[in-house]
Amino acid sequence: MPVPTRLGRLGAPALTLLALAALAPSVPAPTRAQPQPEGPIVAGDLPSTRQRKIELLCQGARKRFYRAQQAERSKKAAATRPGLAKPGRRVRPAPPVQPPGASRPAAPFEVQSTQVAPTNVRVNNKTGDAASAAQSEQWLALWGNLGLCAWNDGQGFVSGGSRQGVGVTTDGGATWTDLGSPPAPPSAIWSSDPVVGLNEKTGEFYYCGLFDQPSLSRNGVGVVRGTFSGTTFVWDTPRVVRSVSDATDAIDKCWMVADSSSGNLYVSYTHFAVVGITVTDSIVIQRSTNNGLNWGPMITLSTPSSVALYQGSRIAVGPAGEVYVAWYEIGPSTFDFQRIRKSTDQGVSFGAQGTVCQFYDNYGTGAPGFNRDRGVEFPSVTVDRSLGANRGRVHVAWNESLNWYNDPLGGLGTQNEVESNNTAATANLFTPGRFLSGNLSPNTDQDWWRFAATAGVSYILVFPFNNVPANMHYSMEVICTDGVTKLALSGDITPSSQGGTGGGQGNIVFTAPTTATYYLRLAGIPPDPAGSYLIATGTNSVPGPVGERGRDQRDVFVATSTDGGATWLTPVRMNDDAALYDNWLPEVAVNREGYPYSMWFDFRNDAACGGSSDIYASRSTDGGATWAANQRVTTASTAWTTTLSNIAPNQGDYNGLYGGDVVGYAWGDGRLGDVDVFSAVLNTSFDAACPANPSADAGTSVDLPFNVTNNNVMFAHTLDYTLTSERNWPGLPLNGSFSFATGLHQLLLNVSVPDTAAGGTNRLCFMVSQPNNAVARACCTDLTITNSPVGVTPGPAAFSLSPARPNPVTAGGGTVIRYGLPRAGRASLRVYGTRGERVRTLLDGPQPADSASATWDLRDDAGREVPSGIYYVRLEFEGRSLQRRLVVIR
Repeated sequence: MPVPTRLGRLGAPALTLLALAALAPSVPAPTRAQPQPEGPIVAGDLPSTRQRKIELLCQGARKRFYRAQQAERSKKAAATRPGLAKPGRRVRPAPPVQPPGASRPAAPFEVQSTQVAPTNVRVNNKTGDAASAAQSEQWLALWGNLGLCAWNDGQGFVSGGSRQGVGVTTDGGATWTDLGSPPAPPSAIWSSDPVVGLNEKTGEFYYCGLFDQPSLSRNGVGVVRGTFSGTTFVWDTPRVVRSVSDATDAIDKCWMVADSSSGNLYVSYTHFAVVGITVTDSIVIQRSTNNGLNWGPMITLSTPSSVALYQGSRIAVGPAGEVYVAWYEIGPSTFDFQRIRKSTDQGVSFGAQGTVCQFYDNYGTGAPGFNRDRGVEFPSVTVDRSLGANRGRVHVAWNESLNWYNDPLGGLGTQNEVESNNTAATANLFTPGRFLSGNLSPNTDQDWWRFAATAGVSYILVFPFNNVPANMHYSMEVICTDGVTKLALSGDITPSSQGGTGGGQGNIVFTAPTTATYYLRLAGIPPDPAGSYLIATGTNSVPGPVGERGRDQRDVFVATSTDGGATWLTPVRMNDDAALYDNWLPEVAVNREGYPYSMWFDFRNDAACGGSSDIYASRSTDGGATWAANQRVTTASTAWTTTLSNIAPNQGDYNGLYGGDVVGYAWGDGRLGDVDVFSAVLNTSFDAACPANPSADAGTSVDLPFNVTNNNVMFAHTLDYTLTSERNWPGLPLNGSFSFATGLHQLLLNVSVPDTAAGGTNRLCFMVSQPNNAVARACCTDLTITNSPVGVTPGPAAFSLSPARPNPVTAGGGTVIRYGLPRAGRASLRVYGTRGERVRTLLDGPQPADSASATWDLRDDAGREVPSGIYYVRLEFEGRSLQRRLVVIR
């Protein structure tokens, strides 16, 4: 959940990390140096390493429990939100946008011509916001020109009330209107984790988020439906999915989807429960079959555990109504898991738990400029629901690091701090591989250390848990050679005023983007007591086991299942930058093309420091096996260190990615000085156009220009083409394929007109389609034959029915059906549905002996547009019949 921050502090306090402050004993901070270890340590061997993951995962829940304990002591405390940002702060100008730097491809990547970024549009309205009020952690959905986007809104911490915002678009994302907060359940304010669902058949949008009910000391998750009446967005009554007591339970990290095939709604979340000072959690899903009015029983998906191990669930629905739920699980030792379960009965029951991957995370290191003292390891999941060759494939994306758990630290002995070292200019020089020993006094004391780093080398800095005073709060940061840009944040930064009890282990795994001097800064969190510290340092020097995929601080990966989640292919890295920069918070979605698209925060364009981010994206055209050369989505970089934010997380816990008729991106962006939500909409379609009124003499050949337009400004298209002829001419049909980047491509096809061709017209139909046959475009033209030989008449046609072209056929177009009759007589050509019902009569009556064609405009006999589905075209003549299958996509 988002929490308020105090601007100017070291990335700002986040949520509670350890046991409840009200229940924990006070431990005086030591004033002497810590005992020195005997020999090097290994981070993965520290008993606190796994425990720290569990504590960081529980931060949101412990925050709620702490507030409940405080409320019992003081009625006023329930309404208190410490650390609110004050309005009127001057906005510091964003730094100049840096040009993209060079990058080195490194894995199997699709050849890609240079494209351009889509138009970037701000979604939220800044009017009336405090200078530092931040908006981030967003999700969106688009239905034609209509769309809904939701986000965490820091203005709620300034003005009070809900801390969520929503915006709508009626022009396909070209502009957005900020609607403020959605209506909330009684006595509730929306607090965190917004997500948007969409029924793609009905155009019904759904907002889902966490809520607080301060007056009732409860929290929960709710859903509210919204629909467009023309261009006006209308909210329905908000519904509670689940509400629990603050004193014993907490709901966190909700997600939802609307299944267009069944109309069902699904909501998953993490349920935390406290018994004494022990916190446990589980991944739970609930279903509604009546538009959110009522919600079915809670189904627990995760394995029972005595501690909290699970977080960050995501849901996706397959083409047959299958329900997939993926989540993150802390492993038994150094590695962790992405887990998944599947339902084949629309969420009534779920099959056995599956494992997408086992991986090494970087849980204790915040990304460059991130104002939380940890990473985010949650999965993103999507299913291919197109009619392409990879229909039903499941894709899960996440970020992971190299294996730093097995590296020895501190083998070069101990080095004590030398005061005064409270600035970059007076920083103590050390060699990575030493233990760093020192003492922090409360309030203003900072300890600065500096070290020489080599580009591409990963450095490990661990504040051993068993040497941290139990009530000490501190931050540890890696800072760039400029002495300002923050590249990694860790520590235990939640002060006692917000429920922190201190003593948390800090872990930084940082890869140097360039060879230079870097700084390690430690600071106490006032007003809490500080104390002595001991930091183990080293480099990533021990090779990991077979299968270690991460190369640096973090890379983004995707795994694919071709059998409905039963087994998973080897994960593939999506980012193609050099092993120097952080890449994190990936999302993956499949659009109507049947192509998985992805996005993530990427720091490659700040070659000097690696502290400024862009959104980068990729695409796979082979079902997730390989990924296109990465493309930049953002038109300006964000320097997070100097970007104001009154909430944590300033970058959010996830980005927004929608895959449908278009691909929609949404992200937190700091180009205007504080954090705003920006979006971009990528038109991924292509179009085909035939030449008008061509003509040719019999016995000649003619070059016919067919125009194909790629509307995708980021990625090239590879298409197959077919040119068919109504008459049986030699050399036709013509088939081939071609690749082209954004814009118009003209394909010249040579058609030979036989010298025996009779005068009149010959209908030529041109179709271009993706190799996976998910989307096709077609057009037809009548070639007029002039100067035909005297006395030549066409020969008799055979009784035939050719496949419709195009097939599948999409909304807004039509399909051409060619047929042949050997002699004159009564014939019929009709379209039928799968139940045998007649849909459309294309012809019925006396017909000449000839090869001919009919065009179906995707309407029934009453003139209504037919829905998506499978249809059959049947030709009947003299007691005989022929039938062809046809697919309509909308």
